[in-house]
Amino acid sequence: MAWVNWSRKLPVETNQGSSALGIEFTASRARAATGKSSRNRPLLLDDPHPDLPLSISLEKRSLEVGRPAILLVRKLPHLTCGSYLPFLGQRREWKGGRHCLDASIALSLIFDKLRVSCTSFENIVAGLPSYLTPSQVSKFCTLAAKSRFPLKGTASSSLALVADRVAALLTPELMEAEKREEGIVPLHRPGKLHLPADAILVDVDEHALTASLIRIEPNQVRLISTTTLPRLNVKFWKDRLLDSLSHRCVHICRRDPRDSADAEQGLYDQIDDNLDRIRFGQMVTLTVRGDHWYQDLHVQPEEWERYCTNLIRQSVEGIRELMIAGSAVEPPRAVWMTHEAGRLPGLAQALHQNMAERTSVGVLRPESVAIALANLGERWLAGELPYTHLDSAIPIVTTIPESKTQTPTVKTHR
Repeated sequence: MAWVNWSRKLPVETNQGSSALGIEFTASRARAATGKSSRNRPLLLDDPHPDLPLSISLEKRSLEVGRPAILLVRKLPHLTCGSYLPFLGQRREWKGGRHCLDASIALSLIFDKLRVSCTSFENIVAGLPSYLTPSQVSKFCTLAAKSRFPLKGTASSSLALVADRVAALLTPELMEAEKREEGIVPLHRPGKLHLPADAILVDVDEHALTASLIRIEPNQVRLISTTTLPRLNVKFWKDRLLDSLSHRCVHICRRDPRDSADAEQGLYDQIDDNLDRIRFGQMVTLTVRGDHWYQDLHVQPEEWERYCTNLIRQSVEGIRELMIAGSAVEPPRAVWMTHEAGRLPGLAQALHQNMAERTSVGVLRPESVAIALANLGERWLAGELPYTHLDSAIPIVTTIPESKTQTPTVKTHR
């Protein structure tokens, strides 16, 4: 089994051309990148940051989109509007001061913000979470049209990602080229891959942890099943870390950061800022500051995992149930985790330990899904795909010899 980590940074796109632009939407944020004709470069949606948080601050007279709202999620949670994408078309409102928003109004504000950042692009493809219903996808497209947002197509983010990466899985030459570029250790020797084969994509946002089982067939990738676990969304993970660190602070200095809104917000922000360091096994020092006190917390990597033991176990069980429901003949060829899912303490290691030996587990670069969507957009522009929401199957370009499409009997070792 091979452990894969895609963390190489790409140069930022500064010359916005007329090529396809892919934008990945989750309940937490949006991230964009250009297609192959523009060298697959990320686009800054919230300069100088590559991603735009899909949160809205209701604190001031004028609504503020993005990071101003993130700075209030623990300090003034009643004045923030977030995680509204799953509530499109539903009667759910966020009120604060003179403001009253529903999911449609909030998403329209996001489109207005993105239209400024993407002003030079005429062909934009949006990737949407698999938990959105067809009616919600239709609502999403209608709001984009009303906001004069140049949306040319939509697709399931997980399906688009697997369709984009399938060539490297199925073609030995591309697999070797990707190995040299990214430092990937291929799981199979060239010519040993048989179809159909399965891949699992794991993602997490403020609504839920989701996992999609996708089957790679000779001429297409097809969604088999999806599991959505709202009780394991990223908020639960961060809340668990915040409570554990607060208890530790009480044990050390008899002060609780949650007694002060500013101290709680400051600690929460540091947790989010250090999740990448935690993933790479580094010790983290957090500084908690109250009105008349402060305390440094030195936290080892294994402690973060211990804080989240129950969440890790539930996540692994949910993904195992997904595999059972998919009735796969053999273990999945790969388990890919988005950057956000890979940041959850201990989850990547737990999946690595609980998968079969022939399954590779990897954490994708932050812009990987957006790049896949942009490449999908260029296929749309070339007339290779129907103009419909792609959420069940996507044709693939790579042709596989017939001799490699037979499914062998494989003995699974755990």
